Amino acid sequence: MSRLRFRSAFPGGSQVKACCSACGADLPGQDSGDGPVPLVIFAVGAIVVGLSLVTEIRYEPPLWLHLSLLLPLTVLLVLGMMRPAKALMIALQYKHRRQDFQEDG
Repeated sequence: MSRLRFRSAFPGGSQVKACCSACGADLPGQDSGDGPVPLVIFAVGAIVVGLSLVTEIRYEPPLWLHLSLLLPLTVLLVLGMMRPAKALMIALQYKHRRQDFQEDG
């Protein structure tokens, strides 16, 4: 698993491959499920709320401008952070030898 490549673990979307092509590790047993979702939601929420407050205080734009800028940013940040967060959770599960996840896969 030490040779696991980030792109080889996720063939498409956020689904995990059956096994790693580099080291042969069983990846579905290490699937993180919905674990990274709250982490990503809270991180993106903090970023977007901070940006909206700074934007509102400095520039006072209308509501439609807030929505047209921050909604796409929110979607892009969530989609961009989900795969790395999922990979981080899988790596942490593997590092700490969570054997109970290997039996479920």
